[in-house]
Amino acid sequence: MGQYSSAGLSRLELVEEILSRKGMRPFIFQNLIGIEEVVDKKEVLEEVLATAVCSEMVIVEDSEASGHLLEVSTLADAKVRMAILRRERMGSTILMESLFKKYAAFMCPFEYNESNIDSVLDDIVSWFEAETEQTD
Repeated sequence: MGQYSSAGLSRLELVEEILSRKGMRPFIFQNLIGIEEVVDKKEVLEEVLATAVCSEMVIVEDSEASGHLLEVSTLADAKVRMAILRRERMGSTILMESLFKKYAAFMCPFEYNESNIDSVLDDIVSWFEAETEQTD
């Protein structure tokens, strides 16, 4: 989940490609549920929530503002764990920082740059695995 502009979508596709090479089956929310076709915001939230609850992990690419704050807070309210991935020294909005504080148990920020995104994604996978072990 993240910014679906050309630059944002390129970042999401890079994450998808790297995770695929690691043997995972990632998907971009927009491609799976056709967000651009849905007009009703409530319907989008329902689709995102239903999809996220069935997913092993949710990664939010948060380098730019994209209107995903509502989706992120909805998922956190439902106790869905999310890795918040940002390019170094970037971030969508200061409001995300307040969500980190409010939902610390369900959100973890990760910063990356061009040279370390692969290892940062390994860290994210490890974080999800550790969190899953704690709840089992």
